Amino acid sequence: NCDGTGFLLDYGVELGDEPAYPMEVNPHDINAAIITHAHLDHSGNIPLLFTGGSTDVYATPPTFDLSRLLIEDMIKIEKSHLRFDMSDVTKMIMHSKEIGYREKVIRGNASFELRESGHVLGGASVLVESEDKRLFYTADINPKGSRMLREADLDFGEIDLIITESTYSQTDQMPRDEAEE
Repeated sequence: NCDGTGFLLDYGVELGDEPAYPMEVNPHDINAAIITHAHLDHSGNIPLLFTGGSTDVYATPPTFDLSRLLIEDMIKIEKSHLRFDMSDVTKMIMHSKEIGYREKVIRGNASFELRESGHVLGGASVLVESEDKRLFYTADINPKGSRMLREADLDFGEIDLIITESTYSQTDQMPRDEAEE
């Protein structure tokens, strides 16, 4: 929440024997939901926002395309374990606002823009700005890039707060050049 403007940064689900959900968010309490990339741990719970309300959802075009496919597949596989259905996915699509990298969106008393993350096609980090504060949310990020993706866009100047993904913080990663061979 920035100066009375609420942004939901990702809203995923952890799949297992039964899906693990984050806390419920009332869509009336936020001004926008922002999806950084299509992986279900970041996008998979967004349709839940449309079971009892609605909000605008922002992401890059590839993120919306891939998210829709992954969420529809999850519904087919999980069936009774989910808290939403295809009608909620349809509502999500109707409230989708495609934006490009570095395209500033102003909502209420704050703004945000997506920055290339280098993680997956369409993947983004989020720079949020209010009158006197700047926040950077990395989601999954790759500062080195790869043969298929440019490195993360980290040219954001000074910030007041970073929120960073930590899924692989406790594991050693194979060097990129070895993995690509």
